[in-house]
Amino acid sequence: MVPLFNQLKALERDREDASDLAVDALAEVYGAEDVLENCVRDLDAAAAAVDRQNPSLTVQRTIFPSGYGADIKRDGNAQLNALTPLRVRAQPFAVAHPGIAAALTAIDAAEAAFKAALAARVTADGEAARTFAEELEGRRAVRQQLDSAYGRLRDHYKARPALAERYFLKAGTSRAKKVGSKPVAPSPETTPGREQGAGCEAPQTEAASLSEEASARQVVAAASSEGAAASDGKSARGRLARATRGVTEVASAT
Repeated sequence: MVPLFNQLKALERDREDASDLAVDALAEVYGAEDVLENCVRDLDAAAAAVDRQNPSLTVQRTIFPSGYGADIKRDGNAQLNALTPLRVRAQPFAVAHPGIAAALTAIDAAEAAFKAALAARVTADGEAARTFAEELEGRRAVRQQLDSAYGRLRDHYKARPALAERYFLKAGTSRAKKVGSKPVAPSPETTPGREQGAGCEAPQTEAASLSEEASARQVVAAASSEGAAASDGKSARGRLARATRGVTEVASAT
């Protein structure tokens, strides 16, 4: 997995470098085109200078019948195609007028530089497209590896559900143990020191004895009240003695 990621990073860097070179090539095209258009403007200025010296020649109208803007508004290869008829119209005046000849020479040099810039741009765009396609292929390889790893992991846990259950139990326990949460009291069945099912009858017997003793004590208290309020002292003392013997028997039985 790591080699695929490293390869993808390298492809991404190559694509970025190629894209930068393509942008630089486009800037070179724009610069060369500006130089060529300026050369055409210089030719128009040279033709206007000749017309000022001899208006009867009408050099500017002959070379640029619609103005020089019609010859420089095109872009790319269309700009190159417009130079051929322009050169044909200006060539007859180049022999007698050095300014026009110099302007045509500058146009030829600018045209050659513009052609080279266009060719470099085509090469740079092709390289950028190639590196981008390679990066897409690298992404596909990484995505395929991730899908394969996910499938193997899913099959692993499907074949061993106990592992997945143990993970989710641990996750639930960690979520329950938060700050400020109240601890859960253990149930009587899981209290340490007391086995399940042992000593179930002893607590019930002890509770019954305590209940009988409490009833006997209530009888003694009632008898005492009755003995204090009754006029016959002997009978009250007899009932008090019988109640006391009952409490003593209950206590000895427990």
